[in-house]
Amino acid sequence: HKSGWKAVVSTQSTGGLGSSASFCCSLVMGLLQLCGREDVSQEEVNRMAFEGEKVFHGTPSGVDNTVCVYGGTLRFRRSSAGPPSFTPVPCSSATKPRLLIVNSGAAHSTRSIVEQVRA
Repeated sequence: HKSGWKAVVSTQSTGGLGSSASFCCSLVMGLLQLCGREDVSQEEVNRMAFEGEKVFHGTPSGVDNTVCVYGGTLRFRRSSAGPPSFTPVPCSSATKPRLLIVNSGAAHSTRSIVEQVRA
């Protein structure tokens, strides 16, 4: 490799919940740090992570990587006239919903599910 380094990633995660977005955001931040580019904006990190998400999912919405970069709760709106919009949704401790997340152990491909929904 011309760069002098090589990254090998091995993962079995196919359960959803934004694992690919978490990976893409972590990879972008790690590479930027390695290159001494810690001055990059969250917006740019999000854009680069979204490009990684395209490798995993083809045509992702951008929700997962956006939440990974900015945190919090977001409202997603798809637009036929341009890119989707993401609006922060404030949640106080009194209004936060209670969630129970269970790992079924069933592997799936988000890419194939997204392709089925768009068909």
